[in-house]
Amino acid sequence: MDSTDGAAPHEMPPSVRDLFWDFTPGTIWLERHREFVLERVLSHGTWDATCWLRRHVGDDELRDWIGRTRARKLSPRQARFWQVILDLPEATLREWLSDEGRQVWDRRIA
Repeated sequence: MDSTDGAAPHEMPPSVRDLFWDFTPGTIWLERHREFVLERVLSHGTWDATCWLRRHVGDDELRDWIGRTRARKLSPRQARFWQVILDLPEATLREWLSDEGRQVWDRRIA
């Protein structure tokens, strides 16, 4: 049991589980679907869901994921939010957000 939220290691609290409404309950596990869970929680999670994720994976892993994806899985607004929370370098984020390939998509969904 994980003493931080009273759930078994593969179980997610309702604030996280609700983000996976389009999957059969209990089929998405952090251990098995780490990349997907990170993406969904960082891009759509509530404060409770993001706090749970930070407790379970840590800020270093979140920084690493954002770096590996160059924040492509996040909207510019979400990327800026995580820049503040995780103390990401301004110049690096500016470079990612100004990438020409990303600009086409960002303008489309803005």
